[in-house]
Amino acid sequence: MPFAAMSKQDEERLKGQQAGVNISGGAGANFATGVPGQEGGQKSSGQYANIQSYLDANKPQADAMGQKIAGDVESKAVDAQTKIQGLDAQAPKVDAYDPNSAYSNLGSLSQEQKDQYRNQKATGGYSGPGTVDKVAGYDETQKAASAASTSVKNLGNETGQQQELKNTYARPNYSSGENKLDQVLLQNSDGSRQALEGVTSKYADLGKLFDTTAQKVGGALNTASQQALANKQAVNSAEADQWKNLVDPIQVRADQLNQQNPALYQGVLDDVSDDELLDDTLKRLGISAGQNLYDVNLGSYLSPNLTQVGLNDAANADERSKYQALADLVQDPTRNQITAAGKDINPVSFNKDQFNKDIAGKEAEYKNAYETDRSYFNGATPKELEQIHLPKAMADGNTMLVNDINYVLNNFKNDWKSGRTIKAGK
Repeated sequence: MPFAAMSKQDEERLKGQQAGVNISGGAGANFATGVPGQEGGQKSSGQYANIQSYLDANKPQADAMGQKIAGDVESKAVDAQTKIQGLDAQAPKVDAYDPNSAYSNLGSLSQEQKDQYRNQKATGGYSGPGTVDKVAGYDETQKAASAASTSVKNLGNETGQQQELKNTYARPNYSSGENKLDQVLLQNSDGSRQALEGVTSKYADLGKLFDTTAQKVGGALNTASQQALANKQAVNSAEADQWKNLVDPIQVRADQLNQQNPALYQGVLDDVSDDELLDDTLKRLGISAGQNLYDVNLGSYLSPNLTQVGLNDAANADERSKYQALADLVQDPTRNQITAAGKDINPVSFNKDQFNKDIAGKEAEYKNAYETDRSYFNGATPKELEQIHLPKAMADGNTMLVNDINYVLNNFKNDWKSGRTIKAGK
């Protein structure tokens, strides 16, 4: 990169200097007080026949000064590069999330999988800043990159070199004349010029690097936000479908049962009009074939159960398990319509307690009559007839008496309907 040449004014000023006159503002005969390598022995311009001799004599000091400035600027550039890399590392990446992976394993999800699902539902997988200027360290990186880029550019022109000299060798008594002389030394020293050109060339794109990185991170933030939104929408939509696909069939079943139950009750009522009952009726009433009825009316113990069938009543065991697992995954406290345990609603209410009491009473009455009623045959009780007189008549071969006794016993049992029992139908 070309550097500014010495101006005519500077050349005339240097020619006019007398021996012992301070050229760059330093003490005594030194031309640049405070510049490394100029502690003693430097020559003032008046001691040389021409300016070039002056410049040649001070090349070692100019080289050191240029290298010092170049090093300081490079240090700022490296720091800026490090910060830019740190900014670049914060570019987020959000992958698409498929909630069906969680639904397909309901009941066996690990805590990590549950947490991932809940995080995707809440944030879509991203909850960071929405714009690059909100990224941690952005302001600091921007300032460092701007300052370093400015310093790098400064090394390529006269005014900029003067500014970097001030930045490196800042002191209260550093005059503009001293600053100008130091800059002339910088641009006329091969070693200094190479050092400055090297930094300028190496970090010429520093400002562009920051802009490109900021644009990249900003684009990544925008993409992450869009993907996060898509993930949340996917979870919400899929979750709604899961509830719908699970609950709707149960609700349809419940509605059907509510419509069918009145007719089902009437069917049971019709079935108990005789003593031959269907298996389904026996199960609903909780009784079995062979049950003595005596003279009771089984239908009198029946009444319709008007309780409406709901989700918790219509769900089967698998549906209950899935409902509980899904409710746990989504953590929705309103999803409590179906519990872990439920029961079927029997549309037929059967007063079994009263039935059992009445049957027990009939049995007691029958037993008492069997043992004490003497109105049926010559003052003998049915028990005496059956256990004493009938066996004796049969032993005597008195067929007529046997028939008479059996006739009386049958009448007794028919009066009490002791042989009336429930029979199993098809």
